[in-house]
Amino acid sequence: MDLALWDLRGKAANQPVWRLLKAKRTRLNAYASMLGYSTKPEEARRVARDFFDRGFSRQKWFFFNGPVDGAEGLKQNIALAEALREELGPNAQLMFDGIQYVWKSADVAYAIALAKGLLPIEPHWLEEPLRPDDLEGYIRLKGETGITLAAGEHWYTRWNVRPFLERKTVSFVQSDPEWCGGITEWLNICALVKGYPGVQVIPHGHHVLAASNCVASQSETLCPMLEFLFQSRAEFQHCQTRPLMAEGGYFAMAEEPGLGPTLDFARRLAAHRRPVWVRFVLVPGLTDDADTLSGIAGFAASLGNVERVEVLPFHQLGRYKWEQLALNYTLTDTEPPTQEALDKACAVFHGVGLRAF
Repeated sequence: MDLALWDLRGKAANQPVWRLLKAKRTRLNAYASMLGYSTKPEEARRVARDFFDRGFSRQKWFFFNGPVDGAEGLKQNIALAEALREELGPNAQLMFDGIQYVWKSADVAYAIALAKGLLPIEPHWLEEPLRPDDLEGYIRLKGETGITLAAGEHWYTRWNVRPFLERKTVSFVQSDPEWCGGITEWLNICALVKGYPGVQVIPHGHHVLAASNCVASQSETLCPMLEFLFQSRAEFQHCQTRPLMAEGGYFAMAEEPGLGPTLDFARRLAAHRRPVWVRFVLVPGLTDDADTLSGIAGFAASLGNVERVEVLPFHQLGRYKWEQLALNYTLTDTEPPTQEALDKACAVFHGVGLRAF
């Protein structure tokens, strides 16, 4: 709601939101966020070199191995970081994100071992190596390793941020204006962070529309750069009148009124007509009751463009990180569904004329 109101305010004034916020920065530093690229060292080196040569000396890479993957997984994480530093040299700003493994499992001992393994390559930061509410874990991690930490995409409002600032655990706050309470609350978080010298705000890069307006509104000292996820941001913006892309290590601010390019309704309708696949996650006690199944099947059938439905037991979600992320807390003590339950769920979808398996 807050984002929509800011967008409407900009459109009413015929000004981009960042100008309403008295911003003077028309171009932002952008770092390449590498979620979706291979983490095999040799392949990662090739991709990292390509981006570096295109002007992206700031890069963030993602670890997928966590405590459940044991010593070998930890070794693979560190090998990735070492390969990237060796390839790009000391002038590259390298960040590493642990959130993908955190949703599988996380513990402080593992985070400490990972941090100690990373220290020789001098990362710009280690991001979310622990669950977002584990303040005591962050205190211990920072105290035992001294590594520079970033966190905050899963903190909501300034009241979640404050304890981590007071305990001096993080150097980079990553509050996302789409998640933390809107642009208004994000500005309140910036005002809070200003009271803690040396801490900077670099919003999580879920979408560039709100985040870019926010970063531009602040000084480069407080908000030095913008995250740009290359594997997904173009697709995210498919239905806009034009996509906003980072090039050469920079991001040019949009001049359209409001938050930026608006919806292209012709593209939106075309996208709606494209055949899609639906993944339905069967979770005992959560999504397996008859009413839920019938309701979802009926909705999917009403769309008119569902080509097929995959009915998945949640324990196979290692292949589908986003579904796993959303269901993480619910599934902690849940048993996988039986084959009989999966077959019955498929039958419900078949009953409304959808291919399901």
